[in-house]
Order: sequence, then C-alpha cells, then structure tokens
Amino acid sequence: MHKYRLGRLGKQKCMSEQRSVMNRLLKKYQRPAAAVVLSAAALSATGCGILQAPDKPNHPVEHYQQPKLKNHNVVIIGDSETEGVTLEGNLAGQFKYIGYNLIKADFAVGHSLTDGTPDSGVKMIARDANAIRHAGVVILQMGTNPRGDMRVSAQDFEDQALFANKLIHDINPNAQRFMVDIAVDYKPYSANYSLRNKGMYAGSTNKQFGYGVIPMYYAMYHGNPEHIDPSLSNPSIDSDWRYHVHAQDPAGWRSEAHTIVASVASAGSAK
Repeated sequence: MHKYRLGRLGKQKCMSEQRSVMNRLLKKYQRPAAAVVLSAAALSATGCGILQAPDKPNHPVEHYQQPKLKNHNVVIIGDSETEGVTLEGNLAGQFKYIGYNLIKADFAVGHSLTDGTPDSGVKMIARDANAIRHAGVVILQMGTNPRGDMRVSAQDFEDQALFANKLIHDINPNAQRFMVDIAVDYKPYSANYSLRNKGMYAGSTNKQFGYGVIPMYYAMYHGNPEHIDPSLSNPSIDSDWRYHVHAQDPAGWRSEAHTIVASVASAGSAK
C-alpha cells in the first residue's frame, strides 16, 4: 500500500525540488505572473514525495519512466470534468501562459473509458489519433462515470487504464502520458472511486504502457486517493449539489486546471 505522508526532511527536500522546478519555468518563460499558475499548492501535487514505498520512508515510488518531452503540444480526452477545466477553467490559456499549446480537448459528458459507445474514452482516442500523433503530452481524465454499474474493481479499472494507454502508445509512443485521478467527496461512491484510484495508480507503474498520475484528489483534499474520505473538504472547491464531482464555479475549475498544468509542466521541465 502506498503512503501519502512525508517526514519533515522529506517535505523539505520535496519543496526544494518544487521551488527549483518553478524557478526554471519562470526563468525560461520570463513571466513572473506564471507563479499564480505554478503555485506551491499545485506543485505539491506533481508527484514529488506524495507516493512513497512503505519500506523506504521519504522515497518516492518508482513509476513508469516518461519519454523525453518531444514538443509542447497537449491533447486532453475526458468527460464532464474535462469539459469544466476546458470551458470554465481556461485550461488552454493556462497552458499557453507557460509555453504549452492545447491542440485538442475532446470530452463526452457522462461517459467512461470503455462503455461501448461512440463517445467512450477508447473511441475518442481513435478519433483523435491525428492530434495524438502531433502531441508531446496526452492526458486522460475519465473514471467518475460507471461502466454498466458503479461496482468496478481496482483490477478492472487498472485493465481499462492500461488498455487506453496502450492505444495512445500505439499511435504515438513518444508522447508523455498522464491520467488525472478522481477527486470527489461524495460518500455513496467514495469506496468505488477509491478502488478506481487504486487501480489507476497500480497501472501507472507498468513499464510499457504506464503513465504519470496527476493527483487531483491530493491537490484538492490533501488526502489519500486510494481511501477517499468524504469528511474532507476544500473551501475553494465546492462540489456540485447533486453528484459531488464537479466544481461549482469558474474559480474551482481554475484550481483544478492549475493542478493539471503544473503537473505536466513539472514533469516536462524535470527532463
């Protein structure tokens, strides 16, 4: 089981690495205001020190090794969460501000990775193949919607995630791949979403078809995504009244977009 807490020295080292990443980006793009996008809170969710092996305190878990960043073109494929960060959170503008170019944002409200419809994640990957071929970064943001029912096991979701990432790899093996974990506070679905996150993180370590995980849950709630705690809350991210999945206003969507941008930028700048 992964741990999501760091000791004092581990936190200091992680923060130092994050500051170094931020300084390199700000110097590269000569835009001091980008610090708003690359906030310390967002950078704390880029993977530095969040996941650590239980037998090696303060040592990050070794995940899939991303290829070297080939270009700054970004493709994101997802559901209503992607709709929100794209249309309300100004994802394209935030990427542009630090030198990335969102060339394709494809989203289908209410769909999952493999629901068997023309708007499933795997079908969107196929129809967006041309954009993926020209991308340096491909992001998948799906998982909150059921595939038949809500009782999907961790292994089942890991299999779905790896299948989708294999399709991306087959189209463009040189693109960096990311998935966004599930950040919710809805008690009836918290156990199932925890299992999906567990499967997502497990799949990320696959040496051939793995991917980086953008830890949205930790960024929004500072908790363990594999054990979602509905009692945790974030005053700046008020979940919608019905499903407790979506941000209620543009400020919430911008916060989520910040985390995606900062995670991708940090991974790219670390090469």
